[in-house]
Amino acid sequence: KIECISIWVPVVNCFIAFVQIDRAKKTGKKWPLRSVHLIIKNLEGWGINAQDKVLFLKAELLAMKNASSDVVKKAFDVAIERATASFVSFAALICERAGLFCLDRGLQDWAAHYIGRSIFLYNEWGAFTKVRQMNDDHEWMIACIQQENFSANSASSVSETEMSSASERKLEPQTKSKACWTRTQFTGTNVVT
Repeated sequence: KIECISIWVPVVNCFIAFVQIDRAKKTGKKWPLRSVHLIIKNLEGWGINAQDKVLFLKAELLAMKNASSDVVKKAFDVAIERATASFVSFAALICERAGLFCLDRGLQDWAAHYIGRSIFLYNEWGAFTKVRQMNDDHEWMIACIQQENFSANSASSVSETEMSSASERKLEPQTKSKACWTRTQFTGTNVVT
């Protein structure tokens, strides 16, 4: 029982804090952030079982406070690295959030990197419905990943083997603009060319 509590209490608290961060973003009010800071302080006392959650919440706070893209990406990367070692499902969520952050900032190459990794991790975890949803929501991005970095069999999903080999090599997105991105206007998750 103790082990179960030590795993799930940090998860629940993290999601409560995440909801509060989202509320603060949507309303522009600062009062939800008070509870976020209290939850982070509480989670820091939970040790290793909560370390990835603390890092994730701090990355989300940096993103909300409009820190530089490099600083926020680095914070997400640290959280992803820590979560990948312990909680693959949580690592997938952090990758997804990092990808959405990059999309908001217009960093399409990095968004593709994080979203692709997120899809791979969700698939590894066995969350196949989430993988289908991500493939549907980011179909244009998956097509670009396949066109630029992989030779996949399908136009709507990245195969596990390809994502695995990319993940093992830790492929970095190219710094130059790709043709796939250059003629595109982004509106949410839809693409208008």
